Amino acid sequence: HKGLRVVEGTLENAQYPAGYFDTIILWHVLEHVPSPRSTLGSVYPILKPGGHVFIWCPNAGSYMADFFNQFWAGWHIPFHLSHFTPETMKSLILGTSFQPLMIRAVTPDFLFPKSLEAYIRNEKKSLRKVINSKMTGSLLFRGIAALFFRFFDGLFSGKGECLQVEIMKSGNANGM
Repeated sequence: HKGLRVVEGTLENAQYPAGYFDTIILWHVLEHVPSPRSTLGSVYPILKPGGHVFIWCPNAGSYMADFFNQFWAGWHIPFHLSHFTPETMKSLILGTSFQPLMIRAVTPDFLFPKSLEAYIRNEKKSLRKVINSKMTGSLLFRGIAALFFRFFDGLFSGKGECLQVEIMKSGNANGM
């Protein structure tokens, strides 16, 4: 454990005291839980007033989801129970006591190789010999792809592959 306190189980069952955390990171979490609103409801009381929550999740409204269609890695069915777009994420947050600070769509380099591999494996078998998982997973390929993604993210605002969200518990709110 290297000096870290590790709690196994769900957030709802962890029983942290009120105002315990300054910051909570939900890195690819909300799409896996049965009720994202309930999860945010469980986060709210254990966050200090003025505390921040950072959320990352796939953007179902992304250009990658449109391009790869059913092979897009962000669907990740049956493990992803919910899929978000900037609009549905905003709606989710506005239904809570959190103050939205930022919702933006960005394209990291780690989902694209998975989508590309699924597409090639299922649709373009002739490309298997040219493109393989060792190539798409290489740092060089991911670095070059990342440059293109920055360009496309700028060109297609709100259409990046992942949602990057920052919300805050206001200093005077009493709960959800």
